[in-house]
Amino acid sequence: MQKMSDQPQMQRRQIGRLNIIDVKGELVGPWALRVKEELNALISHHPNRAVVINLKSLQGIDSLGVKALIESLPGNQPAGLLSGNLSVMEMIKTVALPSQVRILKGEEDLVDCFGRELVESDTTGEELRKHWRMNTALPLKFSCEGSKGESYEFRAIVTNLSEGGLFAEYIDLTDAIKSQSFVNPYELKMLVIEVKLPTQQNVIAKGKVIRRKLNGEQVGIGIEFYEISPENKRMIQDFLKYNAASLK
Repeated sequence: MQKMSDQPQMQRRQIGRLNIIDVKGELVGPWALRVKEELNALISHHPNRAVVINLKSLQGIDSLGVKALIESLPGNQPAGLLSGNLSVMEMIKTVALPSQVRILKGEEDLVDCFGRELVESDTTGEELRKHWRMNTALPLKFSCEGSKGESYEFRAIVTNLSEGGLFAEYIDLTDAIKSQSFVNPYELKMLVIEVKLPTQQNVIAKGKVIRRKLNGEQVGIGIEFYEISPENKRMIQDFLKYNAASLK
């Protein structure tokens, strides 16, 4: 008999036009049928949107669970499976995935496959505070030091960018939990930020979290640049100008 903590749990969140469904616990045995019904219900809220199933917190899965996952995915929309632990992914590999389903190793794969869905379609840029901002889908790494000098690194996706800062949203919510003590807007700890542009250039800067935003289950943070070189600032300017011109 499964423990309550092992029983499968699901939640839906959204970034742009992409539905993300987090699956936790163990997806085995008789729970597979129930999970299939719940997944179908969550996906049916937005049947015409791409969906990514996040397996990072899934502890275990068997053949019935894999079957339930695959059969729940929409056949007419792109879909992705965000990689979980080794045993989960080994079980996933035992079946032939439909052609529209992609295995995603992390944030960079997610941006490559679902970049258009991550960016809202009804807005292109807006004037906020001192800088003009643009909706984006760019991989982000940021790190900071702990109280004993140890280094911690986290990942997210930049969904809004300007010359003065960015707004990023977590794909892996465990990173949101682990980083919470480091991204407290009231403490203003300095972060080392690395944003990967489509040109494969990396923008490097230092910044501080000035706000933390919850949208249902989705977690995001606003970061203001405090130290950025003229070269890195110019890369952001060029990126914004190029994309603004392409939208005209």
